[in-house]
Amino acid sequence: MKNKKIIKEISYGIVPIFISENGKREFLLIQNHSGAWLFPKGHSENNEKEIDTAKRELFEETGLKCEKTYKEKFFIENHIFYRNDFKIYKTSKYYIGIVKDKKVLIQKEEVKDFYWGNEEYILKKINFENIKELFKEVVSYIDQIL
Repeated sequence: MKNKKIIKEISYGIVPIFISENGKREFLLIQNHSGAWLFPKGHSENNEKEIDTAKRELFEETGLKCEKTYKEKFFIENHIFYRNDFKIYKTSKYYIGIVKDKKVLIQKEEVKDFYWGNEEYILKKINFENIKELFKEVVSYIDQIL
């Protein structure tokens, strides 16, 4: 087997949370065109700050803006995948973002579908164990701060 060229990539994203007037929390997942259920994320442009990348990607992929972003804590997910002749080591760094409404306008080029749900349903929907573990860490953290 031919040796693959190795590339390291990093993306920045938001775990979007909507909190209703009665305190009920819902989280947003997006589905990419490969069928994976994930949180919105993407790559930096023009030397922008990590948190700015995360908020921009949230807006581009969903039309949502954060009312509040928790910058002091982030959550990391790593995975390896293959693209053409490349072995990609990808790190995704997520921040928590509170959104004021649930009106999603998906970016059809990158997003196939979206889903709002509580903790239980989000855990069932996510199709990768590392993303499930990251989400459990997020829930544990927000249980302490919200």
